[in-house]
Amino acid sequence: MQFGYCVIFPIGLLRNTSESKRLEEENNVFGDILQGDYVDSYRNLSLKSLSALRYIAVAYPKVKAILKMDDDVAWNVPKVANYINYILPRSISCHKYESDPPIRDKTSKWFTAYSEYPEEKFPQYCNGAAYILHGTALQPMFRKVTKLRFFWIDDVFITGLLAHDADIHFVKINQYIKLKKLHKPPSTIFYDDMMFYGTKKESIGYKFVKRVR
Repeated sequence: MQFGYCVIFPIGLLRNTSESKRLEEENNVFGDILQGDYVDSYRNLSLKSLSALRYIAVAYPKVKAILKMDDDVAWNVPKVANYINYILPRSISCHKYESDPPIRDKTSKWFTAYSEYPEEKFPQYCNGAAYILHGTALQPMFRKVTKLRFFWIDDVFITGLLAHDADIHFVKINQYIKLKKLHKPPSTIFYDDMMFYGTKKESIGYKFVKRVR
């Protein structure tokens, strides 16, 4: 509790009974799972994000910031905690993308049909692997969410379309986030100002956390 944060793991409804039982057992031990009323699937990631943000807005109305992070991202706790002390109100800090076009290739995991999104470019949005949302951004976003057409790519829907309509300020911190696989020794990659590091290997994640601790 040195840094005053709590952790939740949002998840939807599972079709597998044995997995649901294991999930219940884990929650009984740690009490950190938030299960929403939606099927847990890749196409429902926007619902997962909304479920988590709505819970935070109700349970922690005075929260200073929300850190959304994928489970394969290591984070520099002291650096992020210090950053949050100076974060701009009504803002989102992230690795920002600008003017990216939707993927129209039907073989792609992120294929977007014109019927789903007819525009040629997305608004600016965040890489959803890791971003920091100021607590004052929550209510403006929820006032707009029912007025927006749902879109299944959560990075674009939550941090792009919804944040844009709610007039949320973007803070670009691309230089402090490394999310792609880097074929270099960890000692040459990590630096003290790095806030987030994405890796599929637990050993590298531990090295990052140990170095910046």
